[in-house]
This record gives sequence, structure tokens and C-alpha cells, in this order.
Amino acid sequence: MAEIARLGIQPYHLRHPEYPAQLAETPAAPSVIYVKGQMLAADEPAIAIAGSRDATRYGLEMTRRISYDLARAGVTIVSGLVRGIDSAAHRSALEAGGRTMAILGSGLDGCTHNVISRWQKRSLITGHS
Repeated sequence: MAEIARLGIQPYHLRHPEYPAQLAETPAAPSVIYVKGQMLAADEPAIAIAGSRDATRYGLEMTRRISYDLARAGVTIVSGLVRGIDSAAHRSALEAGGRTMAILGSGLDGCTHNVISRWQKRSLITGHS
């Protein structure tokens, strides 16, 4: 837990008031989520975008367009933090001035840690510094 606190990460149990309501309603909701940054009431209109790490040019372009337009409309983009469709979704939302949230499939010490460190500099986790 000391490492989590050092990284500025807050764990939220399923019954915590900050736990996302839409996520809590899903049948396989995780019992604990770990959050870096802020989740806001404005994040409630959110959509998850996920896809191939080895995306085609067409897939990347469509992801960019859709993510950008949704973010401009005030929808928070939720995706993984890996190359391909996921990173295109995050990047486009940030370019539109929107918010993003990254959902990691592994722990912070997993294989995506280097990707996280690189993207945190651009405030990818919350979309704001």
C-alpha cells in the first residue's frame, strides 16, 4: 500500500462513494479499482473504446475521428493504455480537449509500466495535469 500511496494512486472498493456507478452495475465489476487522478461527475457520459494493438490505418483513422468527436461533445473516453486503437483513442480525446481514463489489464508493475510512465507526462490518465 505504501507504493500505491507514493504513486498517488487511490484504491476504491465497490461500495466506495467514488466508485463509478456504471461500472458497479456491471455483472463482473472489480471489487477494487485503483485510481490516479480525479474522477469527476462530468465523466459519467463515458464510452469505452478498445481494439487491436496492430490496427490498420483505416481502424486508427476511424478511432481518431470517433474519439475526437465524442470528446468534443463532452464524453469521457475510456480505453486501455496500449499501442494501437487504445492509444489512438486517448490521444485524439486529449487533442480535442477532452478527458480520458485508462483501464489497465495488469498491475502497475506489469509490462505496461513503461508506457504509463511515458504517457503520464501528458496527463493521459485524467486528461488534465
